[in-house]
Amino acid sequence: MPATSASVLSVAVSTFADFEPVFFSNVEPHPHAVKVLAVRELKHAPALLHLLESASSDHGCKIVGLRLVENLSKLDALLAVVSEGVIPLLLNDLRDPDANRELRRCAQSIHRVGRLIGGYARRKSKALALVLRRHVSHVFKGTRGDGWLLKNLQATVPSRIATMRTHRIDLARAPPPDHLARSRRGR
Repeated sequence: MPATSASVLSVAVSTFADFEPVFFSNVEPHPHAVKVLAVRELKHAPALLHLLESASSDHGCKIVGLRLVENLSKLDALLAVVSEGVIPLLLNDLRDPDANRELRRCAQSIHRVGRLIGGYARRKSKALALVLRRHVSHVFKGTRGDGWLLKNLQATVPSRIATMRTHRIDLARAPPPDHLARSRRGR
């Protein structure tokens, strides 16, 4: 690397350190590598992903944990779709079959992406997916009245989503993305 690119890299790494919603650590054997330790809030994951991808491509910096940040970004996008897209549709018509099917699809995706991350995100995404699927099940079976459905959409689901989106995600303790594949090999 030319001398000028090393100074650009150090500026990029110091820019990472100045990025408030994330905690970084240098990776010992590689001076041009940065490890993402934690994301202060899940809702910051898309901006962090954009920053990390641009630094990686522009400056050749190796980012350890980039796949986990990608999955966090996907999870945040799914939560945004539910809270900003599907729930308003359902508040207009609680028993809209298309919106409820979309809610079920989002629940499955939230659960799937949460499994790839592990830790807090895995537990909370599984719990949220269960609440969403239960809601859809009650709609299609007709086992709950409109009052319960409305309360669930106005209070329970938004509060769980808001809690997830504002929680600090610790990536240092999260299992590697392929932890599911390794655990299934031994069976």
